[in-house]
Amino acid sequence: MESKSNDWENLPIWKALYPLAGTYLRLAFKYRDPFFFSNVNPAIITSGLFGESKIKILDAIPENFKPASIFLEKDWSTQKCMEQIKLKPLPYPLVAKPNIGERGFLVRIIQSEKELKSYIQQYGIDIILQEFIDLPEEMAIMYHRLPEENKGQIMSICVKKYLSVIGDGISSVKELMEKDERARKQVKRFQQEKAELLDVIPQNGINLILEKVGNHTKGTTFLNGEHLLNPLMLNQFNKIGQQMEGIFYGRFDLKYNTLAELNQGKNIQIIEFNGVGAEPAHIYDPKIPVRQKIKAYKDHLVRIGHLHQIQKERGFQSISLVDFLSIYKSYKKQTDLKRIPKRKTLRHALTELH
Repeated sequence: MESKSNDWENLPIWKALYPLAGTYLRLAFKYRDPFFFSNVNPAIITSGLFGESKIKILDAIPENFKPASIFLEKDWSTQKCMEQIKLKPLPYPLVAKPNIGERGFLVRIIQSEKELKSYIQQYGIDIILQEFIDLPEEMAIMYHRLPEENKGQIMSICVKKYLSVIGDGISSVKELMEKDERARKQVKRFQQEKAELLDVIPQNGINLILEKVGNHTKGTTFLNGEHLLNPLMLNQFNKIGQQMEGIFYGRFDLKYNTLAELNQGKNIQIIEFNGVGAEPAHIYDPKIPVRQKIKAYKDHLVRIGHLHQIQKERGFQSISLVDFLSIYKSYKKQTDLKRIPKRKTLRHALTELH
């Protein structure tokens, strides 16, 4: 039975994407290469399917379009991390995220030095700290460009609507969330991460934003923004794309002030760039039928296949099975919470805090 469109985003990824298996196998047979996708972005490991370093990709984004960031290595003590932060001060709140991970994995908004120390101590993984960009709008734009051309195409525009509730002056945030189908799924997480917020009683008519991390796993609604595409917007992303050496296909996740300024290249901050593993995020719009979602994803794979062939002719080879398995093993180790080594023993924590 076909899944309802508004339930599709909550399916396990393998179940949501199994209809693509035929398309993938057809392309793998056509190119005689099961890893045809891996040479599309030569500057990114696996072209961004998984295992890529977020800090290396951030380094490729033009300086005036990205937030200030700090990279903290997993073997550093908390004290050394805090010293590095002081050298390039970031005001609170700031965003902490793993260098390797996806779908909102361990992304946190950090409000204080105490929270930051706790985050650093909890897991033995490489971490990126990023300036929190408090621009009001968020968007995901999927873009690709052929290697020998200066102009590319925007294939998907997704407008992100943050999780929020509208106050009635009587009900608490928790009560308001429990009345909303989408917000209700986030209550358990809020009890662990934002318990104090649940008791707040918003004033009547106030639209209270509950989560400013624009990921659908954190309650953000993804809306189709294809009607916003215009030549000015495309021109801006052509300029950005031309400066990202060895990167030709992927999705810009960004914040901006107004659409008019976005089209002029003003007040844009690219939070992340994701390669071939990124989805055309507009397909998560609840109003888009599942069959249309699958078609958009199939078109996504076909474009990747076309770019693979071009890159192969230019001398860029796909990765081998041995390399693929090695990268995947390392990726799973770094993103499996059950396997991530805990650094916070009592003695270690007390030593580092002092």
